[in-house]
Amino acid sequence: MSSVFGPPTVTNGSQSFGGSTSVTVTINTALGDLIVVAVNNSYTMVGGTFGVTDTIGNTYTKLTSAGPTSFGYRQHMYWTISTGANASNVVTVDLNGNNGATNVTVWDTGISGGTAAFDTSAVGSDDSNTVVSTGTFNTAGSDEIVFSAAMDINNPKGTFSQGSGYTLDAAAVNTGAFNYLTQGAQHVVYTSPQTGIAATMTYSQGPNNIAIIAAAFKGSGSAGASTQPIVILFGL
Repeated sequence: MSSVFGPPTVTNGSQSFGGSTSVTVTINTALGDLIVVAVNNSYTMVGGTFGVTDTIGNTYTKLTSAGPTSFGYRQHMYWTISTGANASNVVTVDLNGNNGATNVTVWDTGISGGTAAFDTSAVGSDDSNTVVSTGTFNTAGSDEIVFSAAMDINNPKGTFSQGSGYTLDAAAVNTGAFNYLTQGAQHVVYTSPQTGIAATMTYSQGPNNIAIIAAAFKGSGSAGASTQPIVILFGL
């Protein structure tokens, strides 16, 4: 059986410190698409919370957040299954009244011949190395897609590289040299349940203060399934 998940379309957005109180990203969304949003912001250190909406009117669910232990900056992930279609679907991240430096990555993934549901998430951080890893996690399904994003705080001139088996979706979503926020993104599809795995990314500058978050979604359906002919016999 092939995966129900099509290749994700990845769109990035960012703003420097002192910009708007929201960040928008425009994507092409079909009915039933899985939309995942990763966002980090320099004002989250003072307790800021975000809201995510889009033109279609989808309801987004917030997952757990991640952040380096020595800093208050946080990285968040949101997701939804689209209830409509719009070729110019504007995803808006509401920064709760602040105008801090912000990075946004949006994955829009088509679902063919089945459905998708949230499975699990994991986070991690590292203050002293160039490699950051989530804690270990397990995937329950035989068809799963994992989205992962990492952020660096102190050195905005570097780039992220993907972990083993992952496809790199963004090497450096950058808010500018003054703002010290860089985000990398990646994804992977697994065709069998996984046990004790972790999402990792490597930053080219460091050691730095890095955080990472990952979310796994399980697919179910009959995409690519073989069919057996039905034979009806009639007596003479």
